[in-house]
Amino acid sequence: MNDSHIETLEQVRQYLDGASVMEITIPSKTECYRLTQGTLVRFRYMTLGEADRGLIRRYLKQTSGYFRAQITRLIKWYQKRGRFQCRQRTVKGFTSKYKQEVIRRLAQIDELHGTLGGQVTKKLCECAWQVFKQTQYQRFAEISVSHRYNLRHSTPYSRQRGALVSSTHINCSKASILMTHWRKVLID
Repeated sequence: MNDSHIETLEQVRQYLDGASVMEITIPSKTECYRLTQGTLVRFRYMTLGEADRGLIRRYLKQTSGYFRAQITRLIKWYQKRGRFQCRQRTVKGFTSKYKQEVIRRLAQIDELHGTLGGQVTKKLCECAWQVFKQTQYQRFAEISVSHRYNLRHSTPYSRQRGALVSSTHINCSKASILMTHWRKVLID
C-alpha cells in the first residue's frame, strides 16, 4: 500500500470521512509494521495532541487492518524503543513423553478389558507387571490415572479405538475379581 500522498492531518481526516477511497492491500506482517512505523514517523506522533493522536490511531486501524489493542501495542513499542520489528517466534511445544505406540497399546488394553476406569486399568497393568512379570506392562503401570484419561482423548488412541466410549467405573472389590480372572486367563 502506498499512502505517501497523505501528508497532513487534514488529508487523514478526509480519508477517514470517506472523501478519499484507497484500496488496502498489505502483503505481509513485516510490510504492515514498516508502514505503521513510517506513518508514526511521518506525522511525528509523539509530538501530537490527544485528539490528533486519536485521529492517527483510527487511520492506522483503518489502513493496517489491526484491532485497536494491536495498534496500541505497536505504538507503545514505538514509544519505548523508537522502532518496532517483526520478530519470528518458533515454539516447539512440549515433547511427548509417551510415544504413539504406547498410546496404541493402551487402546488395545482398554479394548481387551472394556474401557475400565483409570484406577482399575492401572491396577491391572501393575498386576501384570509385578505379579506375572510381564515387562511390556511396566510402562503402563507407571502412567498416572489422570494421564490415562488424557491419553484416551489423544489422536493415536482415537485412531485405534474410534469414538471414545466412557469408561466403566467399578469399585476395588470388583477389580480384585477381575485380577483373579486375569490370573486364570494368563496361567491357562
